[in-house]
Amino acid sequence: MHEPSNVTAKSGVASRLTTLEAKAVYTHCYGHALNLAAQDAIRRLKIMGDALDTVYEITKLIKKSPKRDALFQKVKEDVTPGSPGIRILCPTRWTVRAEALSSISENYQALQMTWDAAKEATRDSEMRARIGGVAAQMERFDFFFGVELGRKILSMADNLSRSLQEKSISACEGQKLVSLTLASYQSIRSEDCFDLFWEYVEGRRSKADVSSPTLPRQRKAPRRFEEGEGTSEYPSTAKDYYRRIYFEGIDLITSAIRNRFDQKGFQILQKLETVLTTIKQAQQSEALKAVVAFYGTDFHSQDRLLTQLTCLHSAAGSGTPLTDLQSIVAYLKSLSTAQRNYFSEVIKLVKLILVMPATNAHSERSFSALRRLKTWLRTTTSQARLNWCMILHVHQDRTDALPMLSLANDFVS
Repeated sequence: MHEPSNVTAKSGVASRLTTLEAKAVYTHCYGHALNLAAQDAIRRLKIMGDALDTVYEITKLIKKSPKRDALFQKVKEDVTPGSPGIRILCPTRWTVRAEALSSISENYQALQMTWDAAKEATRDSEMRARIGGVAAQMERFDFFFGVELGRKILSMADNLSRSLQEKSISACEGQKLVSLTLASYQSIRSEDCFDLFWEYVEGRRSKADVSSPTLPRQRKAPRRFEEGEGTSEYPSTAKDYYRRIYFEGIDLITSAIRNRFDQKGFQILQKLETVLTTIKQAQQSEALKAVVAFYGTDFHSQDRLLTQLTCLHSAAGSGTPLTDLQSIVAYLKSLSTAQRNYFSEVIKLVKLILVMPATNAHSERSFSALRRLKTWLRTTTSQARLNWCMILHVHQDRTDALPMLSLANDFVS
């Protein structure tokens, strides 16, 4: 998904709303922010961006042609029986990049054999050129290295994305998961990890029809980019050259994630949850001061909010401690009107958190469900029927639990 520039630009909707109301906080959905971070890294690392473009072309050639798909399945069963099929690389989905790259890597030899057979069976010159171009790309080491590097780097981002798309995730939990992922990236940024990765790539390359790694032609940087009088340094071996790309890819993805998640809106949202869920006053005081200073007159006073927070956590008593947003919201819903007035400042705090969800991926899935349900063959479906079908499709857990036999009896009676 692309970044909504009409929202985030200096003259966009967010800036205009902030001008009218300084307390209005703009935040990206966590899943969307991570997707934009991955796009930033891919855009700046040419070898990985080119590999993903070629993978997208491969998935289109295979999946959009039943004849080539059947040919690939036949070759796959002969070469690598039991291996997974090709996973479509969809540019608008967030958690399929690594899986698509992994499917290409696992079926590399089968794909190369498929192109040879498909080119002979195709008469269309344009399609033959597309197949020949993809086959030539798969013989280059740059593409093979880009696939394996993207598979290694983006698998961590995809794993984080799946966790950030959970409906119940909070801002604090999301930031902790981001920190954990950044630490994981740093753990593979070492010479030992690269040596293991290079050995793995070379072992896989030797089994496929891929050229040996070579150094690119040495090019001198333009004079306007030169600083000082030192001589330019060039890698002495192909391994040194790809080592730089390996470290550059890790640095780009980590810096992109930090930039996307280090936003003022995320910081305010995290402090709101810290104030609500933290019991220890030493950890709570700093965030409490920042929240009261930002929202000002929205709260009666800092002392009253702190008093009600203390009463809230002591109200749980020996029962389940109120240490997360979901348990606190459930507890406040169970109170009577008079008891809710007792926690009036806390309820204001909860409302500020609930109007800024950490992720909206769960609600955005309804748009994808609508596209799957309303196909070109159902364009004349009435609005009422479409609404009821959408409810049944979106809430499949409840639909599956319906007593179908009793419903059928009611329908025919």
